[in-house]
Amino acid sequence: MPTRVKIIHSADFLREKAEGVADLEWAEEVIAEFVARSASLEGDYHLLVDTRAASGMLSASQLWYLAEKAAKHRRTFMHKTAILCPAERFDHAHFLAICADSKGCNVEAFTRYEDAMEWLLDDGPPDASAP
Repeated sequence: MPTRVKIIHSADFLREKAEGVADLEWAEEVIAEFVARSASLEGDYHLLVDTRAASGMLSASQLWYLAEKAAKHRRTFMHKTAILCPAERFDHAHFLAICADSKGCNVEAFTRYEDAMEWLLDDGPPDASAP
């Protein structure tokens, strides 16, 4: 069965409240909506979260919060989720991936679209030598 990739852009996933802080409740709603829609999908599907155009950075506690919300929907996020970000935000995206992985989700951070798609579409076993 073919693998499908759902792409969520930062404008669809992240936004700021009037006070200039991240609207985590909105992000949680996006996660819940994706989970609801994914229940009707057949076959494998993966998620690419493209944050390259996002303004600002989420704090470590905000990233942990998002990872916990995604982990509540483990059946959906057991599939691969790639976080695509600019190089200057890689540490934050990598931290989100570590948080999500610790909750049982399969998440990786990338700075290049091509690398993210290659990982998402690779059906082979995980590469133990990967950093």
